[in-house]
Amino acid sequence: MTEAFCDIFFETSFSLLFPVLDKLLFAQTVSLAYQSADDVPSSPAHVLARACVLAALSVASRLDLRATPIDADICAAKAKSLLQHMNGYESLISLQTILLLQRHETFTGRWQDAEAFHSLACRMVCGLGGHIHSQLNLQNKEPSPIERESHLIRTLFWVCYILDKDMSLRSGRPPLLCEEICDLIQEENIRKWHSAQLEPYDNLGSGDDICGELVSHATWKLSLGRLKETTYRLLYSAHAIKSTDSEHLLHIRQLDAELELWRSSIPTSLRPILSVSPSCSLLAVEPSTPHSMLRLNLQLEYHYMMTAIHATVRRCRNNGGEPHNIPDDLHSVLHSSTDLSLEASRSTLLILKKFATTQLTEGSQYVLLHPRNHFHNDANDSDSHSIFFPVVAAMSLFTNILVHPAEVETPSDADLLVSAAVILQAIPTTYAPSQNESEYVDQMIKFVHELARLGALAIAKATKHDMAPVLS
Repeated sequence: MTEAFCDIFFETSFSLLFPVLDKLLFAQTVSLAYQSADDVPSSPAHVLARACVLAALSVASRLDLRATPIDADICAAKAKSLLQHMNGYESLISLQTILLLQRHETFTGRWQDAEAFHSLACRMVCGLGGHIHSQLNLQNKEPSPIERESHLIRTLFWVCYILDKDMSLRSGRPPLLCEEICDLIQEENIRKWHSAQLEPYDNLGSGDDICGELVSHATWKLSLGRLKETTYRLLYSAHAIKSTDSEHLLHIRQLDAELELWRSSIPTSLRPILSVSPSCSLLAVEPSTPHSMLRLNLQLEYHYMMTAIHATVRRCRNNGGEPHNIPDDLHSVLHSSTDLSLEASRSTLLILKKFATTQLTEGSQYVLLHPRNHFHNDANDSDSHSIFFPVVAAMSLFTNILVHPAEVETPSDADLLVSAAVILQAIPTTYAPSQNESEYVDQMIKFVHELARLGALAIAKATKHDMAPVLS
């Protein structure tokens, strides 16, 4: 069963999107795990190998790769037990086990446990030196086992780094892997390193160069991760909260320019467009191929960052800074940022509404909202990210409704608020969620419904019209 999992795992995009396992090194781990015929581990390395294999099997059953009689929770529980016996022993196999268990906890909706494993992984990858760039030239030779391990540790650092930036920006907590303590040089030989593993993916692209796109996607995510850390530091950190209005607006303009550079670095076929309208051709795209999924996910990431950056402009004039002394060149930032954040939120909900509606009416198997989709947010993000997109967009629109309840576009925004609840309701229909996942989604649905209700009341109070049809 384990050998069958290995064969399937390394023939899917998931091994590129979540590169925790190296094919050759994991084969050695499997051999070590099964080297003893009895149930008594012969060494600490043997214990860790068994834990790693069990953690990998716990993830395998969640990927819908093939129907296998694996109880993921039992495998994960046994892996945790073996890992605890090692009392924080630092090794590559330990780090792989922790990251696999983090994915299992995320898959099952146990977000706090997943965050605990993430914190442990960040500390361990630094203990193994993954945060330091190593001068490995792997382009013209077959790497030695030591070089392969060194490269994999560095790869696992990037896995931790990308996830750390997403979790920090979403939760408001300080990042664990700060730029000041990490060497963020991106290896030029990432594509060369993966080239030997790309051949099995030829059947995934339907004519697209999906292998190259997946590897490039990882590079774009690294760049976006750095931008997310800068966004947190300049807009959401304790120091940023104390910024004057002028400083805050300068930071917004700086981050907007950096986000545009990131967008422009993506090839035209995948590049996010600035905004989405109901008649936009992007909404006609069926997410039935990896290429389409990558394009749509990059689009959602772009709109999310636009909202995260520009929505903070509402902080101006309320922090005791310089409400009447903003330089002339920043006045345009002040007035346009609100519009940009709202447009990004509307675009997000229009995209998700289209595919949620398709899912509910047609039972599509290629659903953008599927939290376990292999192409969703490069598999390093928390599965709650699929829920986070519509919730953040809904909060942005709700805030604007409270501030400007009588604007012409407010009723359509209220309608989009209602659609956000529909989007969230569509998520559990794609698979059998765990109890934790179901409870989490239910909480988010109730929250968005309450936003829609309060938004409708605000509009009704301002316009003195009954908004009951909107809520229906």
